[in-house]
Amino acid sequence: RKRERLISPYLKAGLYGTFGNFTEEERAVFNLRVKDQSRIAIAETLNMSVATVDRRIRDIKRKIYKII
Repeated sequence: RKRERLISPYLKAGLYGTFGNFTEEERAVFNLRVKDQSRIAIAETLNMSVATVDRRIRDIKRKIYKII
């Protein structure tokens, strides 16, 4: 949680391009998540399961944590 609070302002400011190479799906999930969409709303919007959204979020965090 603490890491998320530290990097959140940078991500919301649009500096995510420097945080790893996101796949197309990861970028779509990321863009909706930084707009405060819930996991369920993201799943419905992108036509995927909540488990898949959770997996994409986990992968995104892993890539960001590698950088910081």
